[in-house]
Amino acid sequence: MQELSIPADYQQAIDEFCLLNPQSTIYQVGEVSHPGISDLDFIIVDQAPVVSELVNEFLCGGNIIVMPSFAMPKIRSLENFNMRLLQGTPACIENLDSKWSSIVEIIEWLPERIQLVESSRESSIRQRLLYLKSLNRSITKVEQHLGNVFPRTPSNEIRKTASPENIEKLTDEYLGIANVVWRLFEHWVEPIISGDAEGSFKLNDYYHYDNRFRAILVYLGYLSTYDCELTQSLRRRMTITGSNYKVDDDFANFVRSRWALLNKIFVWFKQQKIDKGMIKYGWLLQE
Repeated sequence: MQELSIPADYQQAIDEFCLLNPQSTIYQVGEVSHPGISDLDFIIVDQAPVVSELVNEFLCGGNIIVMPSFAMPKIRSLENFNMRLLQGTPACIENLDSKWSSIVEIIEWLPERIQLVESSRESSIRQRLLYLKSLNRSITKVEQHLGNVFPRTPSNEIRKTASPENIEKLTDEYLGIANVVWRLFEHWVEPIISGDAEGSFKLNDYYHYDNRFRAILVYLGYLSTYDCELTQSLRRRMTITGSNYKVDDDFANFVRSRWALLNKIFVWFKQQKIDKGMIKYGWLLQE
């Protein structure tokens, strides 16, 4: 596949970020598919990044992912990123061979993205378009599992035509579909993970359980049975009690192995006194 050319202003920000962190291994995540709307995403290995005002502008409010080198080979089990090495020593990254990764991605991302979009009504159009793009990714993942297609304004068209006059209508359209898709997915995923869970969680100001996302409640309740430092931090953000968890054996092995890796990364962040940039569950660093 031919790589998209990078606009000059984005390339300037990429070059500056590399220059500011000359000894670091740095990857770019994803592509600049829609200049003027797309953000820049980076992974930096083994250290907190130095970021200038220019670079920060292109991050669009996001964090640069900081990855310890010991976790880089298995990064695709945490997020299946498309990565391009910008500088430094390439990691020997393992290919993703688990069918469970996209299911975990849906469980972890779709409810969070729904609530993020709902909370972003006062954000800029550019920021809201980035959130809608991310929400669309989760919707597409569910479509792939269910074998259904849910008609909606194409995300490419949204980014071309969004304006202050129509952004609310487009947002409502995507939120309506996302909520339907989530309910269908919850039913579909029951043979893989289910259980009796009740209680609540609040991972940040907008992401919390409000009786709409039962599958994530079951999922977090199940993770809370795995004792480690990351779980202990998670428990301080939730009051979930559960029983009768029924989890597919292969799925359970994948989830627990992934959680163990995330715990090692979490402990590393604490030891390095880095409080942001964790690839998943970075909210738990803010204690």
